[in-house]
Amino acid sequence: MKKTFLIVIVLIIASCSSNSNKKPGLNKESLAIVKEYSTSTLIEEKFLEFYELNMLLNSDSKFKKEIGERLKSFKIDTFPILNLPNDSKITNIKQIGETISITDSIKKRKIIFDMVTPNSLKKDSLFAYILSKKIIIDSIEVISNKVKFARY
Repeated sequence: MKKTFLIVIVLIIASCSSNSNKKPGLNKESLAIVKEYSTSTLIEEKFLEFYELNMLLNSDSKFKKEIGERLKSFKIDTFPILNLPNDSKITNIKQIGETISITDSIKKRKIIFDMVTPNSLKKDSLFAYILSKKIIIDSIEVISNKVKFARY
């Protein structure tokens, strides 16, 4: 019985020591797990986030300052982008035309949508700018994309 116990202990120690040589952190396999977005999906997701933050800012929120700061990260300039009444909804979000390359790291795409209120339906549009930047994480090059909006 003692011999079996000693053999099991030696095997456990040996297996633990072989795993300790692996470097913790990111590697190519773990980066493959990161969700890949198409440009269209990324634009639509960020536009919906931008819309929801605007609606939250219009409500009686205790976090107006924090929401305002977050909204600034979605804008190219300081001009107001969306004028949303409290009872409005955005529907029929569509991206039209091709994505236009402005520079190697900046692309532009037009978004059209319907703003629905209880009394009206209004078509509106924005430009979405996709800003790409190469970053290095644990000696692996990754492209980071941000989306910002501006009036059409």
